[in-house]
Amino acid sequence: LKFHEFSRRANCAAADNLRMFWRKEFGRDFDNKITDMILRRMVSISWDKVATLKASSTFDPKEAPEGKVRTTRMRVIIAVLQNEGLIGKKPVDSIVNILNWVDSDGGLRVDLFKKNQHGGLREIYVLELHSRILQLFLEEISRAICDTIPMEMMMHASEKLRRPQEHIIRSARRPEKFKTNVCSSNDAKVWNQGHLVTKFIQFLVRALPTEFHGLIINGMKQWLNKRIKLPDGVYNLLFFKPETEFFGKEESTLSDAYRGLVEVPWMKMGANHMNIRSGMMQGILHYTSSAYHASVLMLRDNLFKSYMQKLGIKVLTTDLVSSDDSSRLTDTFSTSEQLAKRGLIFSRADHIAIAKFSTFFGIAMSPKSSIATSHVVEFNSEFYIRASLARPTYKWVVAAIGVIEIESLFERQELMYNLMVELLEGGSGFMQAHGTQLAQAFLHYKLLGAGINKLWATYSHKLTDIADPSLGFFLTDPPVACGLFGLNFSFWSLVLANEHLNCRLQNQIETGNLTSTTKGSLMNGVQIRYGNRARVLKILEDAESYYPGWQDVIESDPQVLYQHPSNKRDVLLRMLVKLTSPSVTASLSAGNAISRMISSSVYVITHKATSLGSAWFKLVENYQELNSKRYSLFQLLAMDVDRKPLTPENFQALFPLSKQYQQADDLIRKVSKFQHTHSNQRKRLRSHIAVFPVQSEVALSLEDVVRRIWFGQVLPVSDRVVRASWAHYKRLFPWLLEDPIDTLKSEDCPFDSQISLRNFVARQGLKSRFVHLTGAPVRTTESHDMILTAICNNQKPHVVLSLEGKSRDQHKIHSFDSMVANLAKILAYPWNNEEKLRRVSNELEFGQNIWDGGVVRPPPRLQRLSVIQDAIRYSRNPSKTLSDGQKIYDKISLMKGGSIGGWLRRQSRTDTGWSGSGVWFGKTGDTIIRLELQGGELLRMTVDDIESAKRDRNLIAKLISDMEVFVKPSSLTFSMSNWFWFGSNFSRERIGCPVFVGKQVFNEASEMPRFVTRVLDSSIRLYLDVGRMLNICSYNYQSEDFRWYATSPGRSADAVWENWSRNASLSPDLAIRVLKAPIYKKTSTKMDMGKLKEFFKNLLRSSVASVGLNPSIHDLLKMPDELDDFEVGISLDDLLDYTDLIVTEDSDVAADDRESSEVVKYDLDMGLGIDELFDFSYNEERSSRPDIFRNHLLFKELCSWWLSDLSRRERKLFIEKKQVFSNREDMKEILNHYLEMNLMIVEDAPQDLSGLEEFEQLFE
Repeated sequence: LKFHEFSRRANCAAADNLRMFWRKEFGRDFDNKITDMILRRMVSISWDKVATLKASSTFDPKEAPEGKVRTTRMRVIIAVLQNEGLIGKKPVDSIVNILNWVDSDGGLRVDLFKKNQHGGLREIYVLELHSRILQLFLEEISRAICDTIPMEMMMHASEKLRRPQEHIIRSARRPEKFKTNVCSSNDAKVWNQGHLVTKFIQFLVRALPTEFHGLIINGMKQWLNKRIKLPDGVYNLLFFKPETEFFGKEESTLSDAYRGLVEVPWMKMGANHMNIRSGMMQGILHYTSSAYHASVLMLRDNLFKSYMQKLGIKVLTTDLVSSDDSSRLTDTFSTSEQLAKRGLIFSRADHIAIAKFSTFFGIAMSPKSSIATSHVVEFNSEFYIRASLARPTYKWVVAAIGVIEIESLFERQELMYNLMVELLEGGSGFMQAHGTQLAQAFLHYKLLGAGINKLWATYSHKLTDIADPSLGFFLTDPPVACGLFGLNFSFWSLVLANEHLNCRLQNQIETGNLTSTTKGSLMNGVQIRYGNRARVLKILEDAESYYPGWQDVIESDPQVLYQHPSNKRDVLLRMLVKLTSPSVTASLSAGNAISRMISSSVYVITHKATSLGSAWFKLVENYQELNSKRYSLFQLLAMDVDRKPLTPENFQALFPLSKQYQQADDLIRKVSKFQHTHSNQRKRLRSHIAVFPVQSEVALSLEDVVRRIWFGQVLPVSDRVVRASWAHYKRLFPWLLEDPIDTLKSEDCPFDSQISLRNFVARQGLKSRFVHLTGAPVRTTESHDMILTAICNNQKPHVVLSLEGKSRDQHKIHSFDSMVANLAKILAYPWNNEEKLRRVSNELEFGQNIWDGGVVRPPPRLQRLSVIQDAIRYSRNPSKTLSDGQKIYDKISLMKGGSIGGWLRRQSRTDTGWSGSGVWFGKTGDTIIRLELQGGELLRMTVDDIESAKRDRNLIAKLISDMEVFVKPSSLTFSMSNWFWFGSNFSRERIGCPVFVGKQVFNEASEMPRFVTRVLDSSIRLYLDVGRMLNICSYNYQSEDFRWYATSPGRSADAVWENWSRNASLSPDLAIRVLKAPIYKKTSTKMDMGKLKEFFKNLLRSSVASVGLNPSIHDLLKMPDELDDFEVGISLDDLLDYTDLIVTEDSDVAADDRESSEVVKYDLDMGLGIDELFDFSYNEERSSRPDIFRNHLLFKELCSWWLSDLSRRERKLFIEKKQVFSNREDMKEILNHYLEMNLMIVEDAPQDLSGLEEFEQLFE
């Protein structure tokens, strides 16, 4: 096929294959599912989303200008203001009119400009407003498609690292002896020019429901009429010097067409633009091209797998696609060398054939593609070499010496810090990150005048005393954990240590000189003006002309800042509020700031070059021609302040994570006692670490509370919860009043506008800090304190921190963590449920109180455990009162947002939703309610009083939403009910779920509640007996709950429990007796025999694998194909030990036999190498059950002893033939019983040995 051409049949095949995939994924009703996904995306588009600060084209293709042309573009937000008539409707309701406008105008209006990038220039397309909105809706359709395709990475960015690594795991698990691997990293050539949108139209119409065909056909056909404006320089040259002679063919044709000397279809005489049919404009139909490319590769993958299935060759493939970039990994598995060679040949043929296959879809492969490589693949500049992820660390140069264009000295440090963290995440280690931070400090002080300004010595001496970052003091992290805890941690430490800075911050809060940085920190608003404000002032002037006095409107009616726009005025104001963002002012002011910053080092500390307050309000003062007072840094440094330290409330406002910072500081002090030592650790992991998981939070955010208190917005919680949360925030911020205007007028309020107050309110939620660390493993058998392990093992390659003679985890553990760890160990241990319940009840009854039921509460999982703790104490208390039971009710109600109740009949969870019938019964607000469910649908609702239910409708709506069930909008003509529930409201219209009114009793307030606690396997469950047993809540242990420490929870005579609790190993003799006892039914009546066998099996399996006693992958790797992030890391970490196809770190573990050498000879092995880098996630609120047995040491000494006691000949018999000598009866009996290895006893008959084998046996 020629360039631009494509096969219609191939195009339809790709679309049909996509529909087949949807049918398998979503069932027969997949069309409705796709329709719903697309409509949700379209409805979510708001004018606030459309009105960005990006450029919008202003050129008119109908009239060519005369004279010199200088193009000016406007911001989209101004273009929207100019087309005020559009705002009267929602964007989704305006799309028809917008499409008609574009069509009647003759197509797209496109401006083109150049952008510098690595290796050359890139074209950037700028659309006119109507064209931009049309493009946005078409792209939302394609985003919905991409969201359903797992291999598409633009909508699944978090999968880019996981998918290749999961492919490697699944391949390594396969039991076949011969494995081949073929990889390709492909790039498409001239991605924009090679596409014709008719191809996309045919594909989308074939794949999608008919509801979208009109928009797709009429919308995308506009791309066949792209009127692309000539660059100013080109047009001016053609206009003023038409006789200019060009030597290039294309340039000459363009000139001749402009002068009318030749006729071409793409340009008329004297026109200022070209009419282009081909191309989809890269970056414009970005997701559309990606969805198309992914569908093509899905078709290719299915065809390849079908063919390989006919050949009888097992295959595993993984594709990654992102617009024009794609990668593919193919592995084949065979039991014979001949079949393996055949699989390798066809795999390589598949990778090579894509170049020809793609031409049927108008896609041409780039010469930059790397096709049919072995164990090496690249995608989006991430390089995989076997299982190792290779990342260049050249970014340290940018981080160390890059000049940051920012006008706030503290924000400059924030951006520098982020660059340093990126370096850390790339694998540098903490020591190099610290060196980079020192280089940043040197550059920072150099730009302030160090070594240049003669008064620098005086200034630096004074600055050291006051240590104010807003005036230039540079914050540094502790060297051992540089970049881990965040810049605010260093600021927090400095405020605690420096009395001068502490008092200055209190003064700044009282005088209202604080402002929000682009990263959300509150800081003294010291601004050094470097950039040009002309563009910002122009936008401000345009905004004022379209909506005069809009700032005053916001100040007098701040409700618009807190609610969803409900009318045209609100839409306009919400758009204009964008202009007040600190990042907007900074980005629009960029110019030749770098040269100004460097030259300012001569005068910045001594001349009046700074101002106080936010960049936005200084800009407003300039616009309104008000006098803006300027200061020198020396003046600000010398200002006298009251010697009054920060109040606890203000300190908490500045540092919401102060409790977590204190824990981090304690950890740093402990680690500072460790010494740097050499390590042979070569594994490289990419770990997602929650540095500051949220430990407690207020029931409602401050933003939710003020919406209710200030503006009366209804929240899906009871008023009692709202009032309790409001009282808590008023204790923290006494200047909060019942009205936003009165609050701002308060003398103690530190803010000067409703916008700055709104920014403060929005940032009051606690957020976890995550670091994506690349380096040594952070989850080991020695430690489950991931932060401590990350610090100790990632100083720099082959250098770790250790404490001589002591385990790093043998430090004092907080009693609360100890209680949670003990519960995890009890639930994971194979006691019967009665014994578990006894021990769990004792642990909770006498353990630390988890939550007092106040408005500040722990994460949901620990809230449930706290309710269970209270119920156990209540049930065991002989002098309990009715009020004690009511307190538990209140806590349950607060935990569930105003509802208390449980399941009379539970449903089961499936991949696609809920299965079976279910009944929930309880009390929501003041309404007793019963919900009957079938699958994911609400079939029937029964309430005790309809008027009460109407008042509590928001609570009921939240309850139904939390259950993830839906209500069908079908009409119920024959229902006996007079009321119906649909759309979060009760109505008499016969649409939705029928609602019945009937008397129901839910544990009257005069009755003592009857709580029942049960343990079912690894779950603690709380029930409420109301004549029927309601399951109120349940608690399950998680992997991060486990903590190993020297003293076990309650010393006992049970050696197995004792060593399980301490992660210690049993002696070989004791381990054999323990393992043989269940075989002969000699165990305690407290044990569950079935669980005990499974418990020993899991522990024994990991220990056997870790020492290399692996006769068969079938026996040791019985794990699911689909892994979560946690399992990916753990599995890859252990794969070196799990299979003899993998090179191990201990050369004495696996024998170099002839067969494995032949595998290497033909390049058919699947070795992962030694330096492994893979990905796993740590999340404080994961719900998946952990596999803690992989790392436990209970039987490690036994397996090590077995290995050391086997001769080389015995190992070979064990691995190859599953045979052991007669003196290994215990070993055979144990491994056969627990791991089903089917070992056989053979006599120890003498055999002829080679000289080398004789020497080895003598040596052993």
